[in-house]
Amino acid sequence: MTDGEVSAALNELWADLSRRPLWRRPYTWLYIKLMTKYRLKLLSPKDVKILVPRGKVNYCHECCDNCCLGKHSAVLLHLQDIAMLLDKGHESYISQEKPTFAKEVLNERPALERNQRSVYWRVFPIIKQNKFHACSALGVDGLCKLYPNWPLSCARFPYSLHADDKRIFFSPRCPSYLLDEVRGARAAVMIKAAVEAYNAQIKDIILLHYVPEKLSELGLMKYLKWPL
Repeated sequence: MTDGEVSAALNELWADLSRRPLWRRPYTWLYIKLMTKYRLKLLSPKDVKILVPRGKVNYCHECCDNCCLGKHSAVLLHLQDIAMLLDKGHESYISQEKPTFAKEVLNERPALERNQRSVYWRVFPIIKQNKFHACSALGVDGLCKLYPNWPLSCARFPYSLHADDKRIFFSPRCPSYLLDEVRGARAAVMIKAAVEAYNAQIKDIILLHYVPEKLSELGLMKYLKWPL
């Protein structure tokens, strides 16, 4: 496929699948089973509560790269991310070698512990880390070599969405500060990105269960640990 074709095909696959109700025959029983295990309703920015301090946004040019360093900063990829990396010829960044964490670390980091227990962590790959646990896409100049074609998780960081109570918060790992000149527009972009990253997980689970053979045809399944 040429540049952009995998992403375009994946988007069309989702569009075709979502044109009709997911519970239609012959998928009724599958839909019921998925409903018992996952949240299948997509969110919009208006559905969530914003707990981010007014004007608190990321300003990466002033960053000390702490979101790209460390085992806990492993970037989990979505199908959309994998497709984009394939389109750009960056498949070497995709890895299933994930870091492990001691029990005491997980106890101190509830969000990390939830992530480790999730089906997404078991199934999907991450952006490869080097032996120092730095993101392999981090250049020597401190800038992302993939930007602006970087993963959804990077695009929304440090905004995060807590699914249980539908609230968006600002990660304490980001040292950004109040920037009055970007207060409105930039915050809106980050809120939208956080919701899109959450919705991507839902779409991925649906696509994996409904059309795995078509994902395989696009060359995506070989990067996943599926079926579990």
